[in-house]
Amino acid sequence: MSFGDVNGSDFWRLAAAVKFERFVVEPTGGEGRGYFAARFNYQVQMNPNETVCSEDFHCTIHALDGGRLASAATIARFTAPEYATAFARIENHYFRHGGWWEDGQLIRDAERLRGIPAVIVQGRYDMCTPMMTAWDLHRAWPEAELRIIDDAGHAFDEPGILDALIAATDRFAGLGDDEDVAAAGDAVAAAAGAGATLADAPQVAIYSPVPMGVQRVANIERAQLLVESASRAALQRFLAQWHEHLHALRGKGLIRWAVDVDPLVI
Repeated sequence: MSFGDVNGSDFWRLAAAVKFERFVVEPTGGEGRGYFAARFNYQVQMNPNETVCSEDFHCTIHALDGGRLASAATIARFTAPEYATAFARIENHYFRHGGWWEDGQLIRDAERLRGIPAVIVQGRYDMCTPMMTAWDLHRAWPEAELRIIDDAGHAFDEPGILDALIAATDRFAGLGDDEDVAAAGDAVAAAAGAGATLADAPQVAIYSPVPMGVQRVANIERAQLLVESASRAALQRFLAQWHEHLHALRGKGLIRWAVDVDPLVI
């Protein structure tokens, strides 16, 4: 019930045992509400009898409508001794090591995710991973769709969150439909059209798009075309100019491209 910031200045606290001392304010309340305050001692890891510091934890409890309370089955599962012990050990092992991430690494490196289809599903009342975390990721990764579930908290199996997760995965499972096959062909055709306008295009033959040997890989449709030139210098100039146009085409959708040069064949 006491937590340090695993990425912040009080990370050291997680290396110490936390021991309940007493209630500062005895639990009180009525139907749908409650309050208590408790004192915890942080103890030295190597010397459990030595207290590093004490903390008073104040907790106000309100019952909320609309599915944000855990179901009886969930409560029973999490309070079973075997499950609770295993869950606490695994979770705190990751907390203790900061998830093996550097501070701010996800947002800092979000640029690497650009172009990958994604949906961020966030419960409005998630107190474990507050909504600001999803918003920060969405700002760093604007292509990712952000879904805020108004009546949900943290659990994946709350109705609104589960519905959004299933809808997203169902949509991604349809990436190989006729529309995406056509989109792959259109993208290659657009690349050929852009190449035809370049200064060195007269010295380069641009052939029509043809299917790949393996057309679909990891639910992504693929297409290809061949360009050929009798002049290696002209081909290199053409590829350098074409590169910028391919980048521009990539920004219009979920498109990836690769250029392979085989001078022995060409």
